[in-house]
Amino acid sequence: MGIGNERGIELFKRAGALKEGHFRLTNGNDGIHYVAKDLLRENDDDAMREICMGIAQDFANFKIDTVIGPESGAVKYAQYTAMFLSELTGRKVVAIRARKSNDGQKQFYIDEQDLRWVLCRDILIAEDIFTTGKSAAKVVDLSTACGGNVVGVGGVWNRGAVTAEDLGVEVFIAQINRQYPTFEPGEDCPGCRNKVLYDMQFGHGKSLVGTHPLAIAQ
Repeated sequence: MGIGNERGIELFKRAGALKEGHFRLTNGNDGIHYVAKDLLRENDDDAMREICMGIAQDFANFKIDTVIGPESGAVKYAQYTAMFLSELTGRKVVAIRARKSNDGQKQFYIDEQDLRWVLCRDILIAEDIFTTGKSAAKVVDLSTACGGNVVGVGGVWNRGAVTAEDLGVEVFIAQINRQYPTFEPGEDCPGCRNKVLYDMQFGHGKSLVGTHPLAIAQ
């Protein structure tokens, strides 16, 4: 079920959230496509709702009590998914967030008042974009450690060929499964080879200003 690649990508394009150009990515490689996930949330609430309905439909036959979204980008997706699961199943499904810790270790925690929605509950983890899957996997481990039963992980876009095994779950369903190629900076990268300036708004091009001739502050 769900929405599938064609419709999902159409919604991202409609929201202006699928960019083309020359981007320095988080892992240090370059890409000529960039999934600007925040723009979907900011520009097209109807598209976001449609995607979340797809997530809810994919998990409607599972008994879900709580949807947990990793802070901060996935929280709204978790809220909409819980709302649609409630509508589809006729059961109350609650959405909570896994907050980022401030210790610089990129860990997560759940507010004390929300732990009652995890202990002995059936949990769905809702994520927006899967690149390595590490954030979602951490929230899976956290939910289990807090006494929850993680039924699966659902989300928006799997752009890193992430698997259920990577996440530590049996069920993993992304609405969009599309991996765009990435390149080592240099002649292997079409952007570098064609001397296309790095994008300064999306990706990490700003970090290259002063050290790379294709990174020019705007």
